[in-house]
Amino acid sequence: RAARRSQGRAPHQKAALSPEHLRKICRELAGTKARTALRDRALLTLGFAAGMRRSEIADLDLSDLSFAPKGVAVTIRRSKTDQESHGRTVGVFHGAHATSCPVRALRTWLYIRGRQPGPLFPGGTLSNTGRLSGSSIGLRVKKAIASIGLDPALYGAHSLRAGCVTAAIQAGEPESLIMKRTGHKAVQTVSRYVRPATIWAYDVLRKAL
Repeated sequence: RAARRSQGRAPHQKAALSPEHLRKICRELAGTKARTALRDRALLTLGFAAGMRRSEIADLDLSDLSFAPKGVAVTIRRSKTDQESHGRTVGVFHGAHATSCPVRALRTWLYIRGRQPGPLFPGGTLSNTGRLSGSSIGLRVKKAIASIGLDPALYGAHSLRAGCVTAAIQAGEPESLIMKRTGHKAVQTVSRYVRPATIWAYDVLRKAL
């Protein structure tokens, strides 16, 4: 932080993935029946909906899911701000759009993956013994971004988490509920997730000038 202050550099942030771009990606992935495409659609929609870090996505096991009438409960056992593994459970609701619904995408993926215990998102040959790594998740996001004609250099795995927070704030959701979903500990941190693309979302002086 001291080095950044002395050099006057702004923090580097990955662009937030918008819900519109996520739906476009899901339509692209829905065009193929490849196992990796079904896995990636579930991974992307769940990561976005739950506002998860790539390490949290990578650590998910099948046993961390619990389906309910309203959606699926996802238990995040450990995170960067939860080093003692107290864990938190996030309720992911059914989506309004069938193509990008995280619950539907998960059920489709589990039909192919099977119900064997192990990593929710296996890597390599998609056997349930190997876990998709955090860096591999970042590459999957970049590949998905490139498939819809955007510059993958501007995006990364963190774009899912940033997109979740940005979309929620644009929708007028209270920061306390957003933080409960994402596991953030400070309001200031949540505020930094609102990317420059949202500067026109709300005019605080709309009645003053």
